[in-house]
Amino acid sequence: LSGSGSFVRGQLALGYDTGDFMLGAGVSSIKFRRSLIDSSQLNVFLDLPFTYLTGAYAQRGQPLPPADDQRAAREMGETVLSLTLDNYDQRNARGTYTGTVRTAEFQFSHFLTPDLFWFANFASAHAGLPTYNQLLGGLGWRWQMSPSWQAQAQLGVGSGGYAPEQIDTGPGLLVYPKLSAEYRLSRTLGLAASAGYLTAPKASSRNLTYGLTLSRHLRSGRSGDTADGPAVYEGLRVTLLHQSDIQLRYRDVARPALHMLGLQVDMPVSDRWYLPLQASAAYTSYLGYPGYAEVFAGVGVQAHMAPGERLQPFAELMAGANVHGKGGKVNAGLRYLLDDHLAVSLSGGRIQARSASGGRYVANTVVLGLDYRFAVPTR
Repeated sequence: LSGSGSFVRGQLALGYDTGDFMLGAGVSSIKFRRSLIDSSQLNVFLDLPFTYLTGAYAQRGQPLPPADDQRAAREMGETVLSLTLDNYDQRNARGTYTGTVRTAEFQFSHFLTPDLFWFANFASAHAGLPTYNQLLGGLGWRWQMSPSWQAQAQLGVGSGGYAPEQIDTGPGLLVYPKLSAEYRLSRTLGLAASAGYLTAPKASSRNLTYGLTLSRHLRSGRSGDTADGPAVYEGLRVTLLHQSDIQLRYRDVARPALHMLGLQVDMPVSDRWYLPLQASAAYTSYLGYPGYAEVFAGVGVQAHMAPGERLQPFAELMAGANVHGKGGKVNAGLRYLLDDHLAVSLSGGRIQARSASGGRYVANTVVLGLDYRFAVPTR
């Protein structure tokens, strides 16, 4: 019904800016490639702006000037990057798959106040029903229980699922309330256990959930547990990827090349080492169906660059999952710096994954990347 899975969407809207937020309504149209889906609909939207300061990537590790430090402490909220291994225990499942769906999730959270935050969450299954994926957004609240413990509640709304005959999410509408308790491992890292209830209001899918989350906190404001010194710039690299899986074989049968778009976030550990987190989804069909997706995380190494140099070799080793199950990916290439913020990259590698039934997914990868490099104040 959804063809290859790729689509074009246009929107015309009118909004009213209150100063703190924007509220509006509009009309949008969506057309799926090679599909009967071609529709228009009315919608409403709510925009919540937030303020942030960035510096040049070359400034990472340097303290902020006094004026910028005072502004960061006054205006910037906390940001949290989280990786979750979640489990959906189906209740009275009516689809052909009745087992537990196990997902890997990446969540971006930003605090609007010291305790209120909004978030965006992408999840892709790595076991149970590896073809399952979802995208949610919503609001949450935090309670600081002690210097080492905090509790959170969040409510997400979005879309997800797979074939309704396998897991009945109907048209895809999902509502996901979740509670979590986080223990502080260090000033910037936290480990949390969570429980929730994922439901499809327009279908029969109901799921009790439980999971573990590793979070990276990026704080710029002052708090009782931070030093009195100035905030320090911490480097981040966000990459828009185009990946092609070529010479693809599944169950030892040659398959057509698979093309996808993805997003990767790199968190530097030092000048040479960094931690990559990558999520990608295909815009071409795979095995006759849309919806191929993958999530990987691991470790990367890159050459140290002297001032004025523009070419940087790098390599990455990652573990994660695609629609078949757990897998691994190795990748190496060259990055060319256009300026201090932008860079382009070309890399090649190999991906392997194995399904629960023993089917093996193997392909060579060719990846084009556009990097945006910046630094954010943290304490």
